[in-house]
Amino acid sequence: MPEIQDIEQFKSNFLVVGSEPSILAGKGEKVRDVSAPESGLSEDLSLLLDEVDQELGIESGQEDDRTQTSEGPAEIPLDTEEAASEETPDLDDFLASFDEQAAGMDEDLFAEEVPEAGEAAAEGEEPEEEPAPWEPEEEKTESAEEHAEEQEPEELESPFETEELEELELPEMDEDLFAEEAPAAGEPAGEEEAAEEEPALWEPEEEETESAEEHAEEQEPEELESSFELEEPEELELPEMDEDLFAEETSESGEAAASEEEASPDAFSLPDFEEEGEEFELPDFGNVSDEEEAEELQEIEDEDFELDEFSLGDLGQDFDVLEETPETPGFDLGGPSAEAGEGEFFESAVQEISLEDKDFDHVKEHLGSLPLNLKLLIEEQIGEAELSGNELKQLLESLKSGRSPKDIANLVGKITGKRVKIPREYEKRTGTAFEEARDSFSYRFRRNVLPVIRTALLTAAAFALVIFLSYRFIYRPVKAYTLYQKGYKHLSVEEYPQSGSYFDQATDIWPMKGQFYRYAEGYRSAGQWPRAEAIYERLLSRYRLDKQGTLDYARMEYEDLANYPKATSILKTFLSDEEHIDDYDALLLSSDINLEWGKDDSSKLEDARFALAALMNNYGIQNEFLFRMLRYFIRTDNLQEVETLRRRFQAEPKLEVDAAAYAELGGYLLDKGRIDEVREVLFRAKEQEPRLPEAHYNLARFFDTVDDTVEEEKALINSIELMSALPILNGDRHFMFMDSYRRIGEIHFARSEFLEAESAYDKGIALYESARARGIMPVKQEAGILYSDRADIPYYVGGDLDLALDYLKKAKANRYAEPKVDYKIGYIHYRKEEYRKALLNFSSATEGFSSNDVLNFAIANTLYRRNNLQAAEGYYRSIVDHLNDRRQSLENFMPEERSSHRAVVENLIRADNNLAVTLYQMYKRTARGSFYTDSLRYLSSANELFENEHRDPESLVRTELKNLAFLNQQGMVYPNSDYDPQIYPEIPKDPESLFFAD
Repeated sequence: MPEIQDIEQFKSNFLVVGSEPSILAGKGEKVRDVSAPESGLSEDLSLLLDEVDQELGIESGQEDDRTQTSEGPAEIPLDTEEAASEETPDLDDFLASFDEQAAGMDEDLFAEEVPEAGEAAAEGEEPEEEPAPWEPEEEKTESAEEHAEEQEPEELESPFETEELEELELPEMDEDLFAEEAPAAGEPAGEEEAAEEEPALWEPEEEETESAEEHAEEQEPEELESSFELEEPEELELPEMDEDLFAEETSESGEAAASEEEASPDAFSLPDFEEEGEEFELPDFGNVSDEEEAEELQEIEDEDFELDEFSLGDLGQDFDVLEETPETPGFDLGGPSAEAGEGEFFESAVQEISLEDKDFDHVKEHLGSLPLNLKLLIEEQIGEAELSGNELKQLLESLKSGRSPKDIANLVGKITGKRVKIPREYEKRTGTAFEEARDSFSYRFRRNVLPVIRTALLTAAAFALVIFLSYRFIYRPVKAYTLYQKGYKHLSVEEYPQSGSYFDQATDIWPMKGQFYRYAEGYRSAGQWPRAEAIYERLLSRYRLDKQGTLDYARMEYEDLANYPKATSILKTFLSDEEHIDDYDALLLSSDINLEWGKDDSSKLEDARFALAALMNNYGIQNEFLFRMLRYFIRTDNLQEVETLRRRFQAEPKLEVDAAAYAELGGYLLDKGRIDEVREVLFRAKEQEPRLPEAHYNLARFFDTVDDTVEEEKALINSIELMSALPILNGDRHFMFMDSYRRIGEIHFARSEFLEAESAYDKGIALYESARARGIMPVKQEAGILYSDRADIPYYVGGDLDLALDYLKKAKANRYAEPKVDYKIGYIHYRKEEYRKALLNFSSATEGFSSNDVLNFAIANTLYRRNNLQAAEGYYRSIVDHLNDRRQSLENFMPEERSSHRAVVENLIRADNNLAVTLYQMYKRTARGSFYTDSLRYLSSANELFENEHRDPESLVRTELKNLAFLNQQGMVYPNSDYDPQIYPEIPKDPESLFFAD
C-alpha cells in the first residue's frame, strides 16, 4: 500500500507530465490541491458492498479465485479480512486521488480519442483506439493525468511516468467495464465466467485486444504486485455493484466516469480494470445484447453507449442516507466543476440532501427504468455538472415519486436547457425485469401479435382503398357508360321512355357531360323537343353556365321551336355573368335570335342591332357583323342601306360572302322587283355554298318570275333534296321546304300529273302542320295557297267535294281568302243544296270581282232556289243585258270558230231561259200579265238563239233538237198541271270559266 509521501510524489509528477499549472495559468487559474479523504468506508458503501458480495456469492474472507488473463498482471494475493481492514484507510486515500482525477475528466475523455491521455504518459506509444462519436478535451485529460501523478508512490514513479499511467487511465478502465458488451476489449475472461457472459453488442478486432494485453504486460511494474497485495476481494467487487445497479444501461463515453460521486467505488476498481475486467460483468447485463434490445438501443440518436462508469451505488454515501452515522461524510454534490479537468473545484459545498432507505431504493429503481439517454443525462448532471439546490431536490423528488419519463425529461430539459428525446421503447428495466417484461403477455402481444395485426389492418386498409378507388373511378364510370350506350340504342329505334330510363340510371351512377350533349342532340334530331329540353335543364343545373350547353339549348329554342323569349332568357342568364358578359359566340347568337324574332316583333330588331354594336365595339368591324347588319336592314326594309352594303360586297369579287345573307338579299331584291340584280346575287351565294337550300329556293322563285318552268323545276328539286338532308329545320327553312313542295305540285297539276301533284301537296301540308304544332312557323298565306291547291284535286278531278271543302276552309283559315276560294266553297254548298251558305260564299266572292257573269249567274240561281224571285230576276236581267251588250260589241262574231263568242251565245240562252222562268213564277204569285208576256219573250229569244246556233251551216236547216226554253214555252202556252217550267240549274266550278255550265 503506497504511503502518503508516495501519493504526494505521484501528484507532483502528474502535474509535471500533464503541464497542468501552465494550462491553468493560461486561463487565469491556479492548481488547487486536494486533501486526502478520510479513512474508512461509509456505512452505506459497506452495505452496498455486502449486497454485491451476496449477489456474487462471495463470503467474507473468501479469496477471489477468479483467474486473470494470461497476459495480464498476476492475481493480487489477499490476506485475511482483518489485514484488509487495517489497510483500508491507506487504500481509500490512494483511490480518492484517482476519484478526484476521474471527477475532473470531462465526458469527452471516454470517446474515440481516450488513449491520448495514455500517449502523454507512455512516451509516444499509440495504443489501439476504440471508435467513439466524440473526442476528449486535451485540458481535461491533462488534469486527469496530473491527479494520477500526484497519487503515484515513489517506488512506482518510473513505471507510472512512462507506461504505468496508461494502465491506470480511465479509458482502459472503460473498455474493461463493458466487458459484457465487448468480451475481448480488455482481457479474456476466465473459463467459468466466460461461460456466463451474454452476447455483446459489439466485438472489437483481435489486434486491439492483443494490443491492450501487450500494453498491460509491458506497463506492469514488479513492485505492483506487492503494492496491491493488501486489497480485499470485497472492495475490488465494487464495480460489480455499479454494474448491477445499472445492468441495462450503457452510458455515454466519459459522462459518468468523471463524476466525483463514484470516488469510493471507482477507487477500488481502478487497479483491476485491466486485470480483472471479468469481475465487473453482471449476469443480467447480458440481456442488453439481445437482438431486440440492440434494435431498441439504436433508436436513441447521437448516444455513445460504450461506457457506463457512473454508478448510483454511492448515492447512499453521497447523499448521507444514514443520518444516524456521524462519521459518514457528506458528499459534495458540487464536485469538480465543468472545468474540473483544469483542476478547479467549486469553493462552496452543496447543501446535503438526505434520503431514507426506501426513498433511495425508489430512486434507484425508477432511474433504472428511465430511457437510457435520459438516465445518462441525469447521471451527468448529478456527477459532473454539480447539480444542487432546488433543481437537485426537484429531480430527486421526481425520481422518488416515480413521475413519468416525459415529466422527468421536461424537468431535465429545463435544468440543462436541452431538449431530451424520449425513445419509443423507453420502458427499460434491469436485466431480470426486462426478461420478466419480455415474458409477459403485453410484451409478447406488443412484439408478436400487434405487428401482425397492424400489418393485417394496413393490408386490409390498402385493399379496401384499392377496392374503393377501383369501384369509384373504374367500375362506376364503365357501368355508367354501358348504360348510356344501351339508352342511346333505344333512342335510335324511337323507344324514348326506355332510353330516358337508362339515361337516369347512368347519371345516378356517374354523370358524364358529353352524354348530356349526345342525348340532347339525339332527342332534338328525333323531334323529341320536350325530352331534349329536360336534358338541357339537367345539364345546366349540374354544370351551371356551361357554354356549350347554354348555346345549344338556346339555339334549339330559337331554330327548332321558334321560342324566342325562352332562347333570349337562356342567353341573358349566361351573359349576365361577369365572366361571359362579352362572350363572342353568345352575343352573336343573341343577335341572330333577335333578328328572327324581329319578323314577328319589330322592336326586337333593335335588340339585335345593340348586340351587333357591342360586338363591333369589342371586336372591331368585321364582315361577319356586316352581313348580319345587311339582314337587319333587309328586315327593317331599308333598301338604301341594303344597296350600300350590296355594292360594297359586290365590289370585292374574292370576298367570301355570307351565303345565307346573300340568298336572303336575293329574295328581298326579287320582292322589290330588282330582277336584274337578283340573278347575280343568287348565283354568287350558290357558288359560295352550293348546298345552301335558300339559294336554290330563291332561284326557283326567280325562274318562276321569268316564266322558265324547266329551270324553276330544277331549282325546286335541288331545294327539296337539300332541305330533306338537313337533320333540323328552323322556321324559315320549314317554310321554304313547304313552299317548294307547293310550287312543284302546281307544276305537276298544270301538266295534269295529279298523283305527283297530290303527293307534293301532301308533303308540303305535313311540313307546315308540323312546324305549326311546334310553334316555329306563324300562319302563312302560302300555306293557304297550298291548301287551296290541294283542294283542287278532289274539286276538279276526284269529285270528292267534302274533302275539297275541308282544304278550302283550311286555305281561308291560313289567310288565303281569295274570291276563287269563296266561290268554290259556295259552289260545293250549292251542289249540296245548302243555298244559304252558298249564297254567303258567293256574296263574299263578289268583293274580288268587279263584274263576273259566272258569279252573278251562280248567285241568281241560288236566289231562285231560295225562292227569292225578285232578287234572282235582278241578277238575271243584269246578266242578259251584259251578254247582249257584249254580243253587239263583238266584231266578226263567229261563235262557230271562237269559244269566247260561242260562250256568249250559250250563256245568253241560259240567262234568257232562267229569267223567263223567274218572271213566270212571279206571274203566278202576283198574277201580273206583264210578268207573263215578258217570260214568253225571253223564252222566244232563247229558242231563236238555240236554233241559230245549231242550224246546219251549209243548208241552214233548223235542227230537230229542242232546248229547255222551247219546252218551257210550250208549257206556258199550253198549260199542263203536271209541268212546271225549269231553269238551267248548273253553275260552273270555276268563277273564271267562260261558260255558265261545265
